[in-house]
Amino acid sequence: MPSPLPIAALILAAALPFFLTWLVALVPRRVKEVSDVILGNPILEAPLPVDQVVTLKPLLHLSRALTGNDIRGFIVGARHLPVEHTAPIMSRYIRGSDPALQLYAQSVLQSGLGQLQHWQQQLEKADEKDERATAWLIEVGLALAHHNLCSAADRATLLRQLTQRAARTFILTRSPGPHLLAAAAELALESGNLLSAQQFLDRLPEDSPLRLQLQPAVTHAHRRASSIHGA
Repeated sequence: MPSPLPIAALILAAALPFFLTWLVALVPRRVKEVSDVILGNPILEAPLPVDQVVTLKPLLHLSRALTGNDIRGFIVGARHLPVEHTAPIMSRYIRGSDPALQLYAQSVLQSGLGQLQHWQQQLEKADEKDERATAWLIEVGLALAHHNLCSAADRATLLRQLTQRAARTFILTRSPGPHLLAAAAELALESGNLLSAQQFLDRLPEDSPLRLQLQPAVTHAHRRASSIHGA
Protein backbone atom coordinates (compact mmCIF):
# COMPACT_ATOMS: atom_id res chain seq x y z
CA MET A 1 0.00 0.00 0.00
CA PRO A 2 1.52 3.29 -1.03
CA SER A 3 2.38 5.80 1.62
CA PRO A 4 -0.10 8.72 1.94
CA LEU A 5 2.75 11.27 2.07
CA PRO A 6 3.78 11.10 -1.64
CA ILE A 7 0.10 11.17 -2.65
CA ALA A 8 -0.47 14.32 -0.62
CA ALA A 9 2.62 15.90 -2.16
CA LEU A 10 1.35 15.16 -5.64
CA ILE A 11 -2.08 16.63 -4.85
CA LEU A 12 -0.46 19.73 -3.39
CA ALA A 13 1.81 20.14 -6.44
CA ALA A 14 -1.19 19.78 -8.79
CA ALA A 15 -3.26 22.32 -6.83
CA LEU A 16 -0.44 24.85 -6.48
CA PRO A 17 -0.90 26.52 -9.94
CA PHE A 18 -4.63 26.96 -9.35
CA PHE A 19 -3.92 28.42 -5.91
CA LEU A 20 -1.37 30.90 -7.32
CA THR A 21 -3.75 31.97 -10.10
CA TRP A 22 -6.51 32.57 -7.57
CA LEU A 23 -4.14 34.50 -5.34
CA VAL A 24 -2.95 36.78 -8.17
CA ALA A 25 -6.55 37.54 -9.10
CA LEU A 26 -7.41 38.55 -5.55
CA VAL A 27 -4.37 40.69 -4.81
CA PRO A 28 -5.02 44.27 -6.04
CA ARG A 29 -2.59 45.62 -8.58
CA ARG A 30 -0.62 48.70 -7.78
CA VAL A 31 -0.70 51.25 -10.62
CA LYS A 32 2.15 53.67 -10.51
CA GLU A 33 0.97 57.17 -11.33
CA VAL A 34 3.31 58.95 -13.72
CA SER A 35 2.95 62.67 -14.36
CA ASP A 36 2.96 64.29 -17.84
CA VAL A 37 1.95 61.04 -19.55
CA ILE A 38 -1.01 61.15 -21.96
CA LEU A 39 -2.81 57.91 -22.67
CA GLY A 40 -4.17 57.22 -26.14
CA ASN A 41 -3.23 58.50 -29.56
CA PRO A 42 -2.95 62.33 -29.52
CA ILE A 43 -3.14 62.43 -33.33
CA LEU A 44 -6.69 61.09 -33.23
CA GLU A 45 -7.75 63.72 -30.67
CA ALA A 46 -5.99 66.68 -32.31
CA PRO A 47 -8.05 69.15 -34.38
CA LEU A 48 -7.99 68.68 -38.13
CA PRO A 49 -5.62 71.00 -40.02
CA VAL A 50 -7.07 73.85 -42.00
CA ASP A 51 -7.50 73.08 -45.70
CA GLN A 52 -4.98 74.89 -47.85
CA VAL A 53 -5.16 75.83 -51.50
CA VAL A 54 -2.70 74.06 -53.77
CA THR A 55 0.63 75.88 -53.82
CA LEU A 56 1.27 77.05 -57.35
CA LYS A 57 4.96 77.82 -57.22
CA PRO A 58 5.86 74.14 -57.71
CA LEU A 59 3.29 73.99 -60.52
CA LEU A 60 4.98 76.88 -62.24
CA HIS A 61 8.37 75.19 -61.92
CA LEU A 62 6.87 71.97 -63.24
CA SER A 63 5.40 73.74 -66.26
CA ARG A 64 8.84 75.10 -67.12
CA ALA A 65 10.42 71.67 -66.89
CA LEU A 66 7.89 69.88 -69.12
CA THR A 67 7.97 69.80 -72.92
CA GLY A 68 5.90 68.54 -75.83
CA ASN A 69 2.86 66.43 -75.05
CA ASP A 70 3.62 66.54 -71.32
CA ILE A 71 3.15 70.29 -71.11
CA ARG A 72 -0.03 70.07 -73.17
CA GLY A 73 -1.43 67.50 -70.76
CA PHE A 74 -0.39 69.71 -67.87
CA ILE A 75 -2.24 72.72 -69.28
CA VAL A 76 -5.39 70.75 -70.07
CA GLY A 77 -5.33 69.21 -66.59
CA ALA A 78 -5.05 72.66 -65.02
CA ARG A 79 -8.73 73.22 -65.80
CA HIS A 80 -9.46 71.27 -62.61
CA LEU A 81 -7.65 73.90 -60.50
CA PRO A 82 -9.09 77.32 -59.51
CA VAL A 83 -8.77 79.59 -62.54
CA GLU A 84 -7.83 82.59 -60.38
CA HIS A 85 -4.67 80.74 -59.35
CA THR A 86 -3.71 79.21 -62.69
CA ALA A 87 -4.34 82.41 -64.69
CA PRO A 88 -0.65 83.52 -64.63
CA ILE A 89 0.46 80.15 -66.04
CA MET A 90 -2.23 80.20 -68.73
CA SER A 91 -1.41 83.79 -69.67
CA ARG A 92 2.24 82.87 -70.07
CA TYR A 93 1.47 80.17 -72.64
CA ILE A 94 -1.12 82.30 -74.42
CA ARG A 95 1.74 84.71 -75.16
CA GLY A 96 4.04 81.86 -76.19
CA SER A 97 5.15 80.82 -79.68
CA ASP A 98 3.53 77.37 -79.79
CA PRO A 99 0.08 77.64 -81.48
CA ALA A 100 -1.17 74.43 -79.87
CA LEU A 101 -0.19 75.58 -76.38
CA GLN A 102 -1.76 78.97 -77.06
CA LEU A 103 -5.02 77.28 -77.99
CA TYR A 104 -4.98 74.96 -74.96
CA ALA A 105 -4.14 77.74 -72.50
CA GLN A 106 -6.70 80.14 -73.94
CA SER A 107 -9.39 77.45 -73.82
CA VAL A 108 -8.66 76.62 -70.17
CA LEU A 109 -8.60 80.28 -69.12
CA GLN A 110 -11.78 81.20 -70.98
CA SER A 111 -13.58 78.11 -69.73
CA GLY A 112 -12.74 78.91 -66.09
CA LEU A 113 -13.68 82.55 -66.42
CA GLY A 114 -16.87 81.71 -68.28
CA GLN A 115 -17.97 79.31 -65.55
CA LEU A 116 -17.38 81.88 -62.81
CA GLN A 117 -19.21 84.58 -64.73
CA HIS A 118 -22.13 82.23 -65.40
CA TRP A 119 -22.43 81.43 -61.69
CA GLN A 120 -22.22 85.12 -60.85
CA GLN A 121 -25.06 86.02 -63.21
CA GLN A 122 -27.29 83.24 -61.89
CA LEU A 123 -26.66 84.09 -58.24
CA GLU A 124 -27.26 87.81 -58.79
CA LYS A 125 -30.79 86.94 -59.91
CA ALA A 126 -31.57 85.07 -56.68
CA ASP A 127 -33.75 86.57 -53.99
CA GLU A 128 -31.70 88.78 -51.70
CA LYS A 129 -33.37 87.10 -48.72
CA ASP A 130 -31.69 83.84 -49.73
CA GLU A 131 -28.57 83.99 -47.58
CA ARG A 132 -27.10 80.86 -49.15
CA ALA A 133 -27.25 82.44 -52.61
CA THR A 134 -25.63 85.61 -51.25
CA ALA A 135 -22.87 83.60 -49.59
CA TRP A 136 -22.19 81.71 -52.82
CA LEU A 137 -22.27 84.98 -54.76
CA ILE A 138 -19.62 86.41 -52.43
CA GLU A 139 -17.41 83.35 -52.93
CA VAL A 140 -17.72 83.53 -56.72
CA GLY A 141 -17.23 87.30 -56.66
CA LEU A 142 -14.05 87.01 -54.59
CA ALA A 143 -12.67 84.55 -57.13
CA LEU A 144 -13.44 86.99 -59.97
CA ALA A 145 -11.97 89.85 -57.92
CA HIS A 146 -8.63 88.05 -57.64
CA HIS A 147 -5.74 90.24 -58.76
CA ASN A 148 -4.84 87.64 -61.40
CA LEU A 149 -8.18 88.14 -63.14
CA CYS A 150 -9.04 91.83 -62.94
CA SER A 151 -7.52 95.28 -62.55
CA ALA A 152 -7.35 97.17 -59.27
CA ALA A 153 -10.21 99.45 -60.33
CA ASP A 154 -12.46 96.56 -61.36
CA ARG A 155 -11.59 94.74 -58.16
CA ALA A 156 -12.61 97.71 -56.02
CA THR A 157 -15.92 98.05 -57.89
CA LEU A 158 -16.72 94.36 -57.55
CA LEU A 159 -15.88 94.28 -53.84
CA ARG A 160 -18.10 97.31 -53.25
CA GLN A 161 -21.01 95.66 -55.08
CA LEU A 162 -20.60 92.47 -53.09
CA THR A 163 -20.50 94.43 -49.83
CA GLN A 164 -23.74 96.20 -50.72
CA ARG A 165 -25.43 92.91 -51.58
CA ALA A 166 -24.28 91.34 -48.32
CA ALA A 167 -25.55 94.35 -46.33
CA ARG A 168 -29.02 94.06 -47.89
CA THR A 169 -29.16 90.34 -47.12
CA PHE A 170 -28.17 90.93 -43.51
CA ILE A 171 -31.01 93.46 -43.19
CA LEU A 172 -33.52 90.95 -44.56
CA THR A 173 -32.16 88.03 -42.52
CA ARG A 174 -32.86 87.94 -38.79
CA SER A 175 -30.32 85.28 -37.88
CA PRO A 176 -27.71 84.76 -40.62
CA GLY A 177 -26.17 81.31 -40.82
CA PRO A 178 -22.49 80.43 -40.51
CA HIS A 179 -21.95 80.25 -44.28
CA LEU A 180 -23.04 83.86 -44.79
CA LEU A 181 -21.12 85.09 -41.74
CA ALA A 182 -17.91 83.42 -42.94
CA ALA A 183 -18.36 84.75 -46.49
CA ALA A 184 -18.99 88.26 -45.15
CA ALA A 185 -15.88 88.01 -42.97
CA GLU A 186 -13.77 86.97 -45.95
CA LEU A 187 -15.25 89.79 -48.04
CA ALA A 188 -14.49 92.34 -45.31
CA LEU A 189 -10.95 91.00 -45.05
CA GLU A 190 -10.41 91.34 -48.81
CA SER A 191 -11.88 94.85 -48.68
CA GLY A 192 -9.49 95.89 -45.91
CA ASN A 193 -12.24 96.28 -43.28
CA LEU A 194 -10.56 94.25 -40.55
CA LEU A 195 -12.89 95.41 -37.76
CA SER A 196 -15.96 94.11 -39.60
CA ALA A 197 -14.15 90.90 -40.51
CA GLN A 198 -13.44 90.18 -36.83
CA GLN A 199 -16.99 91.09 -35.83
CA PHE A 200 -18.42 88.59 -38.31
CA LEU A 201 -16.08 85.89 -37.03
CA ASP A 202 -17.01 86.64 -33.42
CA ARG A 203 -20.60 85.74 -34.25
CA LEU A 204 -19.50 82.21 -35.15
CA PRO A 205 -18.93 79.53 -32.47
CA GLU A 206 -15.35 79.34 -31.25
CA ASP A 207 -15.01 75.77 -32.51
CA SER A 208 -16.57 76.49 -35.90
CA PRO A 209 -14.37 75.14 -38.74
CA LEU A 210 -15.18 78.26 -40.76
CA ARG A 211 -13.94 80.49 -37.95
CA LEU A 212 -10.83 78.38 -37.41
CA GLN A 213 -10.06 78.62 -41.12
CA LEU A 214 -10.41 82.41 -41.40
CA GLN A 215 -9.19 83.57 -37.99
CA PRO A 216 -5.44 83.21 -38.73
CA ALA A 217 -5.75 85.39 -41.84
CA VAL A 218 -7.69 88.09 -39.97
CA THR A 219 -5.25 88.01 -37.05
CA HIS A 220 -2.29 88.26 -39.42
CA ALA A 221 -3.89 91.23 -41.19
CA HIS A 222 -4.46 92.97 -37.83
CA ARG A 223 -0.83 92.45 -36.80
CA ARG A 224 0.43 93.64 -40.15
CA ALA A 225 -1.72 96.77 -39.99
CA SER A 226 -0.54 97.46 -36.44
CA SER A 227 3.11 97.08 -37.41
CA ILE A 228 2.66 99.43 -40.37
CA HIS A 229 0.93 102.08 -38.26
CA GLY A 230 3.45 101.60 -35.47
CA ALA A 231 6.34 102.11 -37.87
